[in-house]
Amino acid sequence: GGLIGETGGVSGILYGAPGEGSKCRDMKASIEDWMLQLGSYQSPDDDGITPFHCGRETLMVAVGGGVVGDLAGFVASTFMRGVDVVQVPTTLMAMVDSSVGGKTAINVPGIGKNLIGSFHQPRLIAMDVRCLTTLPHRVLLEAVGEVIKYEMIGVTLTPGGDTVANIVGARYTHLVGDTSGDKRLIDSPLAVSGLIPLEGLFEACQPTSADPPTSHTTSCLPLWFHIVILSVLSKQYFVAGDAKEVKGLREVLNFGHTIGHAIEGCASEGGAEGLLHGECVAAGMVHEVELALMVPPSDAAVPPTTFISLWRLRWILRRCGLPDSVEECRRRVGEPSSLPVSALERYMLQDKKNRVGRVHVVLLGQCRSSAVPLSMVLTVCGADYLMDTSVPYTPVEDVPMVGSKSITNRALILGCQLPLIGGPSHVVLEDALLSDDTLLLYCALVELGLVSRRDHLKGLAFSVPANVHHVVTPAHTMDPISVYVGNSGTTARFLLGLLAFTNPSRIRGGSRQVLLHGTSRMHERPIGDLVDALRVGLSTLLMGGTPTLEYIGREGCLPIRITLAPSMSFKDGGVEEVVRLSVNSTQSSQFQSSLLLATPSLLHRAGEGVRVVVEGGSEVGEGGTPTVVSGGYIHMSAHMLGQFGASIRAVPDEERHGSSLRLAYEVRLPPPSTPDANRSTSFVYPVEPDMSATSNFYALAGGMCLLDGTAVVPATCVHLQSDNDFPTMVVAPIVHIVRTGGDLTLDMEAYTDSFIAASALAVFGGLWCTYCNPDERNDWSIRLVNIANQRVKECDRLAATVRELGKVCLIWGGRVSISELSDGIHVVFSSTAPILSFPIPATPSCQIDTYDDHRVAMAASVLGVLYSCLPDGPVVPMVIRDFRCVEKTFPSFFNFIKK
Repeated sequence: GGLIGETGGVSGILYGAPGEGSKCRDMKASIEDWMLQLGSYQSPDDDGITPFHCGRETLMVAVGGGVVGDLAGFVASTFMRGVDVVQVPTTLMAMVDSSVGGKTAINVPGIGKNLIGSFHQPRLIAMDVRCLTTLPHRVLLEAVGEVIKYEMIGVTLTPGGDTVANIVGARYTHLVGDTSGDKRLIDSPLAVSGLIPLEGLFEACQPTSADPPTSHTTSCLPLWFHIVILSVLSKQYFVAGDAKEVKGLREVLNFGHTIGHAIEGCASEGGAEGLLHGECVAAGMVHEVELALMVPPSDAAVPPTTFISLWRLRWILRRCGLPDSVEECRRRVGEPSSLPVSALERYMLQDKKNRVGRVHVVLLGQCRSSAVPLSMVLTVCGADYLMDTSVPYTPVEDVPMVGSKSITNRALILGCQLPLIGGPSHVVLEDALLSDDTLLLYCALVELGLVSRRDHLKGLAFSVPANVHHVVTPAHTMDPISVYVGNSGTTARFLLGLLAFTNPSRIRGGSRQVLLHGTSRMHERPIGDLVDALRVGLSTLLMGGTPTLEYIGREGCLPIRITLAPSMSFKDGGVEEVVRLSVNSTQSSQFQSSLLLATPSLLHRAGEGVRVVVEGGSEVGEGGTPTVVSGGYIHMSAHMLGQFGASIRAVPDEERHGSSLRLAYEVRLPPPSTPDANRSTSFVYPVEPDMSATSNFYALAGGMCLLDGTAVVPATCVHLQSDNDFPTMVVAPIVHIVRTGGDLTLDMEAYTDSFIAASALAVFGGLWCTYCNPDERNDWSIRLVNIANQRVKECDRLAATVRELGKVCLIWGGRVSISELSDGIHVVFSSTAPILSFPIPATPSCQIDTYDDHRVAMAASVLGVLYSCLPDGPVVPMVIRDFRCVEKTFPSFFNFIKK
């Protein structure tokens, strides 16, 4: 910071230590003492001017980041009852946020951030984005959290009914002119409000080996220039309408900061500043959007926040390398036990935005902060979900239904090819599941340019670009598109088949290369059989223009680089030519489904009259029968192909030409139709409820049947899914055998995704036999078999089921045990076995590890609900670790559990 006297000369320069630790009362007092010393009387010179004098005419100049600006601004607001200050921000955080708006403050260590301060507007703010070239990459990156905040709050409605993003965008265009010629400044198709040019932001955030990343930042200075202007204009809108935060409008700028400041305060305790401000705000924004999903808007004019808004925020943060949860912040600090919920609670209770002792947060889309129950805030911040088993849960009467994940994902792949089948270019998937898994695929299709986003209140909607018939020209580049699939095997498998057959003219920018990559676990999950099938099939079919599939790391797993073929030359092409694709689908039925669902793209390139036969399963072994895993899902893919307009039939054995594979389907495209002006321009596809997710509630219902003696109710409203008879074919037999005793073996091949729910019901059956009239119970044994493929899912599900449900058997007591078979699970109740359990005082809770697997979390929680309803047994609460993994398929699952 510096001081300028009335003659324009520099009276003195004071350098402060960087970091939030300097933003304290001691540092403020030191600056004031220094200024007062400069202000002591000295003899005037010949012109009568007293040199080096700090008085009310002094102008303070703050040169540096947010800490320097806040300190200098606060000192200026109180020194001599207020002197002028000029802000010269040199960091991105200071440029886009702290230097603008007149807020000045210092922290109180151990209590909270910015608790002592004032409003003091600067006389001038002078910025030069070239300063950004001096910043380390992480310091540059953390400010992007605040930039993304402007993108999110841009959805806020103005009194005139327009959005803030549109108002600010108009001012920006008036100020800098039309920037549509720069593709990096064009809005991303997955933006939330459309204020910030995300494509340019992603490019500017790319990591670099240099630190500071001078060359990369220099090349991106034009991008940073526009991003800074948009951010400043956005903040200016809120400040101009509510300068001292008394009307509520300026409170919107605190979006993400209630939880973010709590994270930052906890992380800095003990002097260890493991997290930067913008990183904490990034995680805070995610959790405050989660709160918006839980709390309905108080103003009917405010549209409710949807899960897709939350998912887009996470997607943006991940692309920029910022944390998206408290749990991710813990990982970055390097201490799993850091940032305890109790410490976060302490900081939130001291937050300066609180009123009447209630915690206030900004709910996305609203024009002021809202009071939210502290318990709800702590729930979204916690990595664990505590189930109190001392009070019986009261199950709701209706079984909750969410859209089928399997059907939603298949409909997305088919929908993006619908014009190739002769259908309309606008697609609406009514009641589609909005979850991590489906939105990963949806976002990937948008990023690839295969679909354009459209908003829809009851599901997913998109348009297929009209360039599906264009021919690639040599001008198209080889710039790769990186597609992140997380830990979603469905997204990886379905995209792999689709991209192998897709003409690059349909890909955004005409790019011919796509890199599929995901989490570390995804990079271990096998996909080699599908890659082999594509390589062999395409090399057999094509004379030239064969797409290439290249492993980047481990053989047989992601990451995979796909080079698309601009043109395909088919061997012996002609009318009624049969294209045959074969795949070993014993590890996953989705290998065959991937090929089936992508056939419209292959057939469109092959020409009229060509048929594709897709066959899968396993080769016949010694005296065995050819097998296929989860064949019902392959039948679902085939049936949906027909629903979307393709001609499809099952190939009978006599036409198999000696193939030993079990399942085969023949696909054709319908003949070109005459344009019909009366034909609908949209294709509406209703997505039926998800039976695999709902199976947890049917297992819950089965447990309640044991408790109250009623019968199992069959499923309704599901037709495409092969596991639609789960209540009658799995739940009812388990309930019966638990009541009567005996041995039961269930073939779970058609219910692979539901076997953990069935296992949980069986384990509860053993607890029920132990604590409810035990003298009347007979021994029983339940085997769930034909599910060996579940070892290569999100985790080794067989091992996880035995390990986690085994904890329940021990900690909650009971004469029930669970073990692993070669291809399944074995649950046994013995009426004469001793009740084995750990000493209760040493076991305050039953800790369930979920392994980032949604099905483990859901099934275990069902067991917790049922156990709470037992009239006897040790009272030990259940803790579901990392419970947010359910967002992969059922984001609102724990809301139903709470009910």
